[in-house]
Amino acid sequence: MVITGTVVKEWFQYFCERKARYASMGKVPKADGRDQDVRAPISAWAMKGLDYETRVLRSLTNLLVSPNGASLRQYLSGERRGFYAQQVEVRPSCNDLGLPQGVLIGTNRLDLIRHDTDGDRDFFTVIDIKATRRATRFHRAQVAFYAILLDSYLREGRLAGRASPHGEIWRIPDNGSVEGAAYEVETFALAPYRRMVLEFLTSIAPSIAESFPEGGEDKTPFHVYFKCEECAYLGGSCLASVSMGDAAARDVSAVAGMSHHTKRQLNGQGIATVGALSNARGVVQSDGASWSLKRKLGALVERARSISGAEVRRTSEPYSMLMPGRVGTRILLSVDVDPVDDMLVALGCAIERADGTRAEEIVVIPTAMRSDEVEALKRVFGVVLRELQAIAANNDQGGSDGAQAILAHIYLYEPSEAVAIQAAVKRHIDDPGVRATLLELIRMFPPDNVVAEPEYRGANHLPATAVRSVVEHLYALPVSVSYDLRQVTQVLAKTGAFKDPYVPAPGFGRPFSSLLSIEVARGIKGEAIEGYPIQARHVVDDVRARLRALSGLCGWLERESARNATPDGGALLRLPKKPFRFWRQFDPLNAGDLDVLQAFELMQARASMLGTLVGLARPPAARTASGRSLTGLSYMGRVPASHGRVALEFDVPRDARDSEVGPGSFGLIVTNGAYDVLLDPLAWAGFECSVRDLPRSGSRIVVEMNKANYESPPFQAMLRESLDKPDWCIDGILKDPNTPRIARYLRHLEGGA
Repeated sequence: MVITGTVVKEWFQYFCERKARYASMGKVPKADGRDQDVRAPISAWAMKGLDYETRVLRSLTNLLVSPNGASLRQYLSGERRGFYAQQVEVRPSCNDLGLPQGVLIGTNRLDLIRHDTDGDRDFFTVIDIKATRRATRFHRAQVAFYAILLDSYLREGRLAGRASPHGEIWRIPDNGSVEGAAYEVETFALAPYRRMVLEFLTSIAPSIAESFPEGGEDKTPFHVYFKCEECAYLGGSCLASVSMGDAAARDVSAVAGMSHHTKRQLNGQGIATVGALSNARGVVQSDGASWSLKRKLGALVERARSISGAEVRRTSEPYSMLMPGRVGTRILLSVDVDPVDDMLVALGCAIERADGTRAEEIVVIPTAMRSDEVEALKRVFGVVLRELQAIAANNDQGGSDGAQAILAHIYLYEPSEAVAIQAAVKRHIDDPGVRATLLELIRMFPPDNVVAEPEYRGANHLPATAVRSVVEHLYALPVSVSYDLRQVTQVLAKTGAFKDPYVPAPGFGRPFSSLLSIEVARGIKGEAIEGYPIQARHVVDDVRARLRALSGLCGWLERESARNATPDGGALLRLPKKPFRFWRQFDPLNAGDLDVLQAFELMQARASMLGTLVGLARPPAARTASGRSLTGLSYMGRVPASHGRVALEFDVPRDARDSEVGPGSFGLIVTNGAYDVLLDPLAWAGFECSVRDLPRSGSRIVVEMNKANYESPPFQAMLRESLDKPDWCIDGILKDPNTPRIARYLRHLEGGA
């Protein structure tokens, strides 16, 4: 197996043995005696990366040298300090690394080396140019690999210099463009990445090398997940293994949520197909099963059974607290990103009211200009805010508890869409219009302990839902690899439960996602896709189709919630919602600098609080899997405690014994899982506790709480209700002592002190 920087990068990007092996190969013999080049062709966006690299290098013309052979040795011996060596070709034997047999180092070209000095010592800083706005772990691993090669080359040549302990990645500036030549330098320590790469070279690469096919049969281990869309080899046996033939006989990678670590463990237990996994609950008791496998196996088995039987199945989760059962006004959002330019490429919203009226705003951004992104944010969120203002005015006028009061909720499909919105707002916070929008958006979040307003007593307000999370919790569906909008709605349509699924037009389909692909994102900026010209109107139609499908999915979930009562007689969807009202904290039209500072602080606090509430709204098993909760505990009784404290002992079920909750955990509450407490930050103080002891066996846990809290009517009522039931939970909450202090300080400054 010939190792290059590309092989290293792709391993740490995808962790796929098959992709790494193909990337290490050139031409291989076929069964008919002819050679076949198995390497992936250079993609259109990879070509853009090469063009960007060329422009950056040209900007350094007066500082560049291109050494090779004897001139490279002269450069590395200390000549021409301060100059950059470009496209340096190194291919050391690396005998000093002790590489296993079958692992060879190929020819590598380093983008740049800079000759630096530290006193009398020579250092050579390895620099890689990347057409990205965020240097990731796999980018840094590639630089570390080049530094390892450079060190080996210097030692073999008996040269005094060494690779610098720091590497650099030159990337597109936050406000730059892939079409330009500007770059931003990210410097990082190489040591941890060097260790990662050396482990790959000595422990992982040899096993990949041993899997080289003989006689045309490829038995290299592989794993299919959503990132595989970007792989040029997906269309072969990988995709066929998860989508073709008898469903039960398909590779276990077909099951959504299957990581490469989980697949490796299941294969070790003899479970390689969907059918085998559907009968694999006993694996949990195996000594070889990790905590990660144990916590997710139940969901994976349910999904495997759904695929094997080609049927929609309810999961074991009784209900979801992530979504309300019914609202008056539904606000649907769709967000798409161009990863090359790191900006929005399409933003859309649809507003659906109880009276049947509807409003829609869809904006496509066909340029790389940040100003166009700002205008898109203002247009779309202007529509959203005007609707919320009208709802708030209605509820203020008619009373929030009256018959005319309106409940409003925001829906997205993918959680990543919310992250994309947040990133876009951050990019343009210096724009006055965006800043005013920020302050308005803060007003839709009810206050926690920063501003105590009686009208929001019980701050259990989750303003938005990522619908995909609800579907994944409540249903096991016969879909492959991913619960994307296309697969989910088309599967439901086949059962007759859904009338208007998302069907992507030519050029828009993706195997495992329904967001716009990188090809489409680049296509509307003038790059044709396999002969299919993408125009802005095509994107508008696609966004509209996804919003329509999302609306239908929300309606189906609401109908299912009302029709399929849970064993306790309740609905499937139980997020408590109150009629929408703004809370009064800022005047966005007259916001000063201190208002903006306070807005930032409060936005951070709101984001943290909402993240905590979303986590607490998840089912007990999912909370335990997060590591921040223990659920399903059985109350064993009181044990001796110090003065003023009460100590309670609980039995911990087997599947919760590997949780991170233990002595020293900060910010915990003990309840019987009542969501009216879990989702009410103002109630948390009455249920706070700390872990006093966690025996080595992990079967028992002792918590201490304030005696006054223990004797309070709410806790005593909870104790009577669940005394003999395994309902008890210890959950992590948000403890934020700093935000109130900062808010008070900013108000103090605003007062002129």
